[in-house]
Amino acid sequence: MNYIQIMGGLGNQLFQYAFSRYIEFLTGHPSVLYTGIYDQKFNEEGLTLRNFSLDIFNTDYVGANGSVVCEKIITENDFTNKIQFNNTFFKGYWQCIDYYGSILDTLADELSINKSYISNDIQSIADMIRSTESLSLHVRRTDYLNPTNQNIFCQLTQNYYETSIKCIIDKIGCKPILYIFSDDYDYVKSEMENFMGCKTVIMPPRKDYEDFYLMSAAKHHIIANSSFSYWSALLSNNTDSITAGPKYWFKHTPTPRLYLDSWICIENHRN
Repeated sequence: MNYIQIMGGLGNQLFQYAFSRYIEFLTGHPSVLYTGIYDQKFNEEGLTLRNFSLDIFNTDYVGANGSVVCEKIITENDFTNKIQFNNTFFKGYWQCIDYYGSILDTLADELSINKSYISNDIQSIADMIRSTESLSLHVRRTDYLNPTNQNIFCQLTQNYYETSIKCIIDKIGCKPILYIFSDDYDYVKSEMENFMGCKTVIMPPRKDYEDFYLMSAAKHHIIANSSFSYWSALLSNNTDSITAGPKYWFKHTPTPRLYLDSWICIENHRN
């Protein structure tokens, strides 16, 4: 039995769940999701307080918290897929498509949101998005603007989004309907109305899993340097989908190998 630590927000939890399934496939041993971090009643300075979200999806897992006994702890720097791990505690974000690319079909089912969480209103909006030449565009700002994260994550500029839209328009031969999702509604409302001459729908604030569901419903995607929009695009089941993402996610560390071969990698500045 192996333990996979679950930490961070919804998108990072999906990376860790996917890694747990990969470890099961690799070793033949069951994986347990360790969720103890969500029992803490405090938050480290500069970090956003998160909730455990995997129960919202059609996931199948065994969970644990409190004390567990393992033979060793493995971080991302220690990991190699040539070792048959057992009774090991894995600690990391595991953001690399090499870990889950071969099991995406299985993950697509398990990481679909349980329909009991989707209201009729949200389903109607999703159906409307699916019926158009839709493009979801994600702008992440609020927590990326705090002093800690400003030194970690690249800040995506208007130029990044403009270049991405131009690339997608060139490929599909028409202007899509933009559905813009953001944690900073006032910013996108003032700066991105009728963006790039496209019909634009600024999506109002909703629960994170509702945004995730609606983003996945779009035919095409422009993601931020965010695991949240990354997974919403990766799990979209639209055929002929086009996804654009930034070349650089972080200011000082390399971008993990994340993108499918069909995705468009857009140059951006490490500002």
